[in-house]
Amino acid sequence: MSLSRIAAWTAPRELDTIEWYASPAQVCQAFARLSKLPDKRVGEALSINNAGLALDRAQWPCVWFKGGSEPGVSDLGHLARTADGRSFVVTTLASDPRTPFDEGRTISEQLGLTCGAFTPVKGS
Repeated sequence: MSLSRIAAWTAPRELDTIEWYASPAQVCQAFARLSKLPDKRVGEALSINNAGLALDRAQWPCVWFKGGSEPGVSDLGHLARTADGRSFVVTTLASDPRTPFDEGRTISEQLGLTCGAFTPVKGS
């Protein structure tokens, strides 16, 4: 088959059978396990792109990102480490098996939620 006959799909399909099986808890566990690996290249690779998450680098000097999307799904996972070495993970998943998302708007909303989750609470 010629590659010219392959086309990207534009509507959600098979979201519950093809992929996106990891729960938020499993995403957190994956980040935790990856952070314990002795190979520095893991952190380097996961730090290349933060998906536009605007955290204060003085408070959060290490930010990892892994996400993915397709029509009807947008998943963003971030691990951020504080200057004193504490690590936190926030993951957001938006899914609609009937309608594709406005990707820009959805990701912007997910990043806003994520940024808010990483905002330190006074006294903590």
